[in-house]
Order: sequence, then structure tokens, then C-alpha cells
Amino acid sequence: LLRAIRQSSPRTQVILITGEPTVETAIDAVQAGAFDYVAKPVPRDRLCRVVANAARVKRAEDETHAHRENLERLVDERTRSLNESLARVRATLDNATQALSLALEMRDPYTAGHQRRVSGLACAIHERMQLPQQRIHGLRIAGLLHDLGKLAVPSEILSKPSRLSRTEMALMREHPVAAWEILKGLDFDSPVADMVRQHHERLDGTGYPDGLVDGRILIEARIL
Repeated sequence: LLRAIRQSSPRTQVILITGEPTVETAIDAVQAGAFDYVAKPVPRDRLCRVVANAARVKRAEDETHAHRENLERLVDERTRSLNESLARVRATLDNATQALSLALEMRDPYTAGHQRRVSGLACAIHERMQLPQQRIHGLRIAGLLHDLGKLAVPSEILSKPSRLSRTEMALMREHPVAAWEILKGLDFDSPVADMVRQHHERLDGTGYPDGLVDGRILIEARIL
């Protein structure tokens, strides 16, 4: 009966009163979840104390349970609110990313659509490689903004129809650093600024701007 009560109503305090008290019965009662174990005959004051203690423990457990339920409700509400805020922030960030990408395309029509295509291809490669999903959003942003530093390159160099001079090429090669300077202070959920800075590095160290080799280059930058 005790086990059935504990199974159907776990928070009910059960006092076991028996006319055949043994050590084994007491152990079984405690293991089965009895609040207390009393042998007959039971004096009234003893029974009242046991019931009062059980009632006090029950009240405390009920208050704790209610408090826990209230905390869980508050946590759920807070989590839902935070998730909604995060979604709004991410949407704002996505819109700002699109705006910056379009601004660069307007300044450099020769590469119109290039950043969007790079972003789409990079994400497709990421999926094909079965890399962790938590960084694909950052890779998409990095793809859209990887040429952001060209805003610092004179327009006559960007649109020059002939081969660049050594000086002009040196200026052009600064665009990953310029983009990194713009992005490094933004709180992305992945190292977007570093992806952008490294997107012209090469595994053999002949890339720019830092001449990084192999394992020092982020996997997202290698994809870009």
C-alpha cells in the first residue's frame, strides 16, 4: 500500500503504523518512502508530533515545489524573451549586412552580385563538408562582407580597366585589413572579422595580408 501511494502521489507524506515492528519492516518502510515509522500502541502525543512534523515537511515541500514551478515559469518566459530579442538582433544584423554589401556593389559595379554568390557558394561548401552548423551564419555574413574593405580603396583603382601598378596592387591588398578594422569591434557569434581578414591567405603562406600558413587559417577563410 505504501509503495502504491508513493507511486500515485509522490508528494504525500505517509506515516506507517504497525503492530509487528521489526528492523526489517522499518528498513523496508524507509526505503519505500515512508515519512515515519511508528509501532503500536501509539500514544496520542506521539502520534500528534509525528503528524505535525509530517505536515510541516509537507508545507515546506509544497512551498519549494511552488517556488520551483514559479522559477521554471520565469526561466521559460525569460528564455522566450531572450530568443525573441536574439531573433530581432539577428534580423537587424542581417539587414545591416545586406545594406553594406549593396553599398559596396553600388561603388564597385564591376563585382555586382559577387559577394552574394561567394556567400551562397561558401555556405553550400560548408554544408557539403558537414561542418558544425553553429558557424554557418557567420560564414554567410563573412561571404557578404568579405570585400567590405574595398570601401577604403580609391574608386579609380577599383574601376581601372587595365593592369594595376605595383603601388595600386599594394593598396588593393590592404582591403582585407580595412574590412577587419571595420568589423573587429562588432559582437558576432563567430569570428567574422578574422574570416574576412584571412580570405586572401594561402595554405603555402604566399597569400596576404599576413602570410599565414595551413593550420593558422580559419576553415571558413579557406572556404571563402
